[in-house]
Amino acid sequence: MENSIIVHEYGHGISNRLTGGPANVSCLGNNEQMGEGWSDWLALVLTAKSTDTGPTSRGIGTYVLGQPVTGQGIRPAPYSTDFALNNYTYANLPAMAVPHGVGFIWATMTWDMYWNLVDRHGFNSDFYGNWNTGGNNLAIRLILDGMKLQPCSPGFVDGRNAILQADVNLTGGANQCAIWSAFAGRGLGFSASQGSSSSTNDGTPAFDVPPSCDFLEATPTTQDICAGQNAVYNFSVGMAFTAGVAMSATGNPAPTTATFSPNPVNVIPGNTTLTIGNTASAAFTTVHF
Repeated sequence: MENSIIVHEYGHGISNRLTGGPANVSCLGNNEQMGEGWSDWLALVLTAKSTDTGPTSRGIGTYVLGQPVTGQGIRPAPYSTDFALNNYTYANLPAMAVPHGVGFIWATMTWDMYWNLVDRHGFNSDFYGNWNTGGNNLAIRLILDGMKLQPCSPGFVDGRNAILQADVNLTGGANQCAIWSAFAGRGLGFSASQGSSSSTNDGTPAFDVPPSCDFLEATPTTQDICAGQNAVYNFSVGMAFTAGVAMSATGNPAPTTATFSPNPVNVIPGNTTLTIGNTASAAFTTVHF
């Protein structure tokens, strides 16, 4: 039996059951819906191996075609983060057949997202592990939560936004730039528009990310603390930087300390936490870093 096809068909039950709320199982009939894409994606994820890498060529239905697992399969191209193997983006959507070609574009995007998360958080061979035990486990959770959050009859932007919101709900948004990077790379960036989710011909591709993912953003931007408390800031290090970013802070008054963790930031886009400590003896003041 062809494992990827079995998982693919089972995946339709999941996406139809979760999209549009618990009382609706008829939300995936519009032209830009991504049902075939989620099914392909689940097939890829649930047959992944620890030796796989993002550029590895993965096809759907390779066994029934007598191909190796690295073959193209039944889609227009194999799934891979390598643009030499799969260069499809949102700009190709108008030319794709409904629904399988549409789903292929969506699975291409979310497969890139999967690898961004695995590269950041590692791979867990236990697919049933908690969401915080591996990047693949996290990706599964975000995809499933995204299905629950998106509206009935979703389009690509709806699906992207639901995944981003799922990350905010689950992790506080720790993976926003990693998610944006994947979608932007495939044309569903910050400025992209889906138009009507009933049409695959009126979308506008864009390859940009939010400004917060391009540069450096701190959360919160201001903070009031009492002496003795630590001040903690979360920094998003965007794609304008090159991996290996050494972090430092100036302006903190003696005898306070300023420590970043991790430092350097070796995964871009990435995150680091600044902790201002030893504040018990600091005078009442306003400090700018």
